[in-house]
Amino acid sequence: MTSAEPASKRQRTAELHSTKPAKTKKGTSAVFLRNAPSIDLGAPNVPVRILFPPKQEETSRLSLCAGDLPEGVVEQIQDLESRTRKLLAEDPATYLRKAYTAEQIEQKWLSSVQQNEGHDPMVRFKLSVEACKIWNLKGVEHAPPSFWRGYKVALRLRPGTVWTFSNQIGLSLQASDALLVEAPPPQVRTCPWELPKDEAEESEQ
Repeated sequence: MTSAEPASKRQRTAELHSTKPAKTKKGTSAVFLRNAPSIDLGAPNVPVRILFPPKQEETSRLSLCAGDLPEGVVEQIQDLESRTRKLLAEDPATYLRKAYTAEQIEQKWLSSVQQNEGHDPMVRFKLSVEACKIWNLKGVEHAPPSFWRGYKVALRLRPGTVWTFSNQIGLSLQASDALLVEAPPPQVRTCPWELPKDEAEESEQ
């Protein structure tokens, strides 16, 4: 992992607060965090790389995964998640609608940080094309890419909601700003068959 500037004092001293569970558009209950610290994922000179595209490129709410993480980011996210779990454990019946113990919350927790043996860590996050502000290196707002995989970017992530699904609990991270640092090289596809020149020209018509 590469190095980056440490988190600001505001980020280190921010406290977590929560609201009562609220119904989302999908009809499920969610806990919203307020005054939680934002997380800078990369910087203009130390960008991260988008590894995986969303399952449906045409959707306005994307599920993305970033790699080449700056030093200290994983620890920052894990610290935020740890404090979130402690907050939930104070009143799990209200926030999670079940009287989970702190140990049960820990066991059910699905981190936004993915760490597979033999591979560098990655961070999962959400990006709303309508809500996230996209910038170019001139500091001017830019249209979002049609395909994100391979882009080198700097991201500002904000904690979103604490979600529960099946037997898992987690904290979603939402991209509020994305700086496009470097576009991926264009993909060139080559036909695997050797075609006679005249047949190749006819196939293009």
